[in-house]
Amino acid sequence: MEIYSGALALLSTFLVAVLGIGSQIWFTHKTKKVDSISPLLVILLAFNCGAFVFHSLVIKDLTFLLCQIPWIIFGGIFFYQFIKYRSKNIKIDRQQSQNIYTKNLEIKLYFPETIHLKKSPSKKGGENA
Repeated sequence: MEIYSGALALLSTFLVAVLGIGSQIWFTHKTKKVDSISPLLVILLAFNCGAFVFHSLVIKDLTFLLCQIPWIIFGGIFFYQFIKYRSKNIKIDRQQSQNIYTKNLEIKLYFPETIHLKKSPSKKGGENA
């Protein structure tokens, strides 16, 4: 029975890590964007891998350790892509925000705001009371 549970663990690791994370890695590689990926997800993935490796070493279970190898490999690639493509996107966002600021400044120079709001008379002892 233990062989079946070990085989099931290896199969589920293959399906989730290789097909799930692998497809995300391929998509990120093609688009070079990580805008929709939360930094919390990347951090939790790293902590999860570390916790399971530690657990497998403490209980001396080779199946647990083998199940973590794909997670460590794909998690490392995923983390590398997150850092690499996030820094590029931050530079682009800063440049775009600078362009937007410059355009707004030009609009204000051409069309200065001349609208002044008048104070409404107060009902309690104001000028008209």
